[in-house]
Amino acid sequence: QQQQQQQGVEEGGNIVADKNSELKIKLGVLMKYTIEFIHTRLYSEEQSDPEEIFLILMDIFEKQVLVVHQPSVVQYIWFYLSHFGDFAERFVQSCFERLGDRSSSDFMRQSAAAYVGGLIARAEYLELDLVARTILACVDWARGYIEEQEGDGDSRVVMRHHIPFYALCQSIFYMLCFRCSEFASHEHGLTWMRGLQLETIIRSRFNPLKYVSEAVVGTFASSMKRYSVLDCEADILRNKGASVSTANVATDGGVKFELLDDFFPFDPINIPAISETMDELYRRWENVEEEDVDELEGRTPSSNSTAKFSADVDDFLARSLGGSLTISDSYHHNHNLMSLLSSDAT
Repeated sequence: QQQQQQQGVEEGGNIVADKNSELKIKLGVLMKYTIEFIHTRLYSEEQSDPEEIFLILMDIFEKQVLVVHQPSVVQYIWFYLSHFGDFAERFVQSCFERLGDRSSSDFMRQSAAAYVGGLIARAEYLELDLVARTILACVDWARGYIEEQEGDGDSRVVMRHHIPFYALCQSIFYMLCFRCSEFASHEHGLTWMRGLQLETIIRSRFNPLKYVSEAVVGTFASSMKRYSVLDCEADILRNKGASVSTANVATDGGVKFELLDDFFPFDPINIPAISETMDELYRRWENVEEEDVDELEGRTPSSNSTAKFSADVDDFLARSLGGSLTISDSYHHNHNLMSLLSSDAT
């Protein structure tokens, strides 16, 4: 009887596995056809109006995707859409607008922050100036939020009361994990990263390293230390045990508190048809070895072999070192984050 039961369990498991495989194949085919349709509409000689396609899809994104808890596949439509023209910047602006909308639910604002972080981290096709402007706007907003909350008279922090802030911090750390090596390859990149003054956020009473993803915190801390941008090991040690999560609940001195829900919308997807379509547009995680860092820090500008981005990027990084003050001032006058990505802000 036990053998029969065991056999039934195994057969049941095989049925589930088969159904999952079948579902992945179907999803892959549907996504492939959808992306091919979008590609045709954007690039063919008989193309539709790209603006119309963008507006239709963004309306769907706002109403049907942002409200879904951790969608598994459909979000890659917008990852692909964003590689056309200025759609990436406009996608980020749309998410920023939702993040800054205090009438929206915390869930939607958290999702918006996650999509900003996911696109900036994972899209191989983005120019570094957009990456820098986005990170700068996020850091400035987080710092403005901290300043705004200083007068609330309550020293205690309850994470669920500040979900958009913590979601944005997680996205900042996530973006820098993926992009710090690119900044380091430019003449002013390391100085620019140090100029973000991330310690003012990390060491605020909100202590974001305590509440966001342990994996992101570890990688972020390692990357920042490797490039001598920021050393936050002591901060992590003070939070020791706070990022060990069971059902998103951790303990600190016997007191339970919530952790931010992990959501990284453009993490790798195990559906071959989609992976193949996205391969040239998609950035995968790569570790940077210590000797690579030494080489970058010891190089002269003329020996920079990373010609992927134009010299204008270095000029932007040099000019924007003081730009956060301008953006920080705009936070107090205008909570619409869409304005923070305007060219005037940099």
